[in-house]
Parts: sequence; C-alpha cells; structure tokens
Amino acid sequence: MANHFQQLVDKLSRMLGPDGIDSENIDPSQLLDLMEDYESQSVEWAPCISTWQEEGAPYVRNLVDGGNGKYNLLLLIWKAGSSSRIHDHSLHCCMKMLKGQLQETLFSWPDEDVINRGEQSPPTVKRVKMLKENDVAYISNSIGLHSMTNPDANDFAVSLHLYTPPAQICRVFDKETGESSALKLRL
Repeated sequence: MANHFQQLVDKLSRMLGPDGIDSENIDPSQLLDLMEDYESQSVEWAPCISTWQEEGAPYVRNLVDGGNGKYNLLLLIWKAGSSSRIHDHSLHCCMKMLKGQLQETLFSWPDEDVINRGEQSPPTVKRVKMLKENDVAYISNSIGLHSMTNPDANDFAVSLHLYTPPAQICRVFDKETGESSALKLRL
C-alpha cells in the first residue's frame, strides 16, 4: 500500500529541487496545490512524530525533511487549548492541517516609529480564520503577523509546515505594546 504522505514529502522535495531554490523564485500556490492534494491519513504521518510533549511549550516541532538546508518540513503537534505567540515569518510558510483544527488570527504590523518613541503600538486583528482538517494556508511577512490557536480544550491538533528558507529565528510580538523580541526556534 502506498504511503501518500511520503509521496507528498518526495513531491515537495522534487519541486524545491536538489539544491533548493531562492525565496524570490518560489510560487507558494504550487506548494499549496501539492499539499492540498494530500488527504490526511494519521497512519501515514504518525511515524514521523518523535516528540509529543515539551514542558511548557504550546506545540512541539518534529522535523520531517531538512531539505538540503534550503527548506524544512515540520509536523507540529498542538496541545489541547494551546496558542502560539504573535509572530512573524521572514520567509514563506505553507501549512496543511492534518488533524483537528487551528484558528489563525492575522494581525497588522505594529508601528515601529511609535514603538521607537517609547509608546505602545499593539498589533490589531485583521482577520480570524478557522482551518479544519485538510485545509491549507500560507503566510509571509508581506501578509502580516499571526498567531495560531488549537480551540479544542480536550484534544491535540497536528499541522504540517513547509518553511523556505528554513525557519531558525522569528520575532514574537507583545500583544499589548507591540514590542518584539527574537525567538530561536528549536527542532
């Protein structure tokens, strides 16, 4: 029996090329089309999960494919009722829901001039969208900031994330002041 999840991983690898591609040469819609074609089957992707819990973290990142250092493909396991902080993506992030649902809250950028004057400029909500199993989504800094929430208080959610170039650091934003700080991402 074919493992369609592994076929998706292989197709993404072929599309991104053996040497990877530059961010400006990426057509995210092609990556999203490949992800959208995959119908989630937990029996196929569950073996890729090596870590289920990390103390205090809202989600756990599991590396599926390192992509020659040009991209990374991760499974994120979201604890019941958990949320990420408001954060940026100085790269492309394509995502597919594999289990459960996540609420994406899109925010505007804080006004850095206001923050540099010592005043507050909290990010404001632009849109709230519920992503259900097999839905796909895309985010980059040109779209805005976002946070993700698992609205299910009783069960975990799983999402597949493709970052190119690989996500190593992001900025997280204080929801009250708009001030940001760098956050090193671990695998």
